[in-house]
Amino acid sequence: AFSEALMENATLISIDMHDNDIHLEGMLAVAESLCHNGYLRHIDVGSNFSGDAGAVAWAKTIKCNTVLTRLCLTNNEIGPQGGDVLRDAMLQNATLRNFCFGGQSTLQPLANKIPAG
Repeated sequence: AFSEALMENATLISIDMHDNDIHLEGMLAVAESLCHNGYLRHIDVGSNFSGDAGAVAWAKTIKCNTVLTRLCLTNNEIGPQGGDVLRDAMLQNATLRNFCFGGQSTLQPLANKIPAG
């Protein structure tokens, strides 16, 4: 229901869903909905523990969304494989300039691979 509302959203520009226990299923739905949203600029979905599968969903969003400027994925148990997918997506996106992924030591090498904003 929430993800459907995001698809139709024409007013919200920022959402903080940090530490809301939405886990993988919720992350997949929210990420998918943002491929159809042209208004949301900032989203924080940190500490929702979606892992590499969530990273793959967000990578798809990064590729298809042209208005999102800030995405926060801190503490989501994303490993090196998820990090590689996110990096590749970032290379195809000219809009997303603030990407946070702290609390995931396996992603620290990703910091040097993300294009500067």
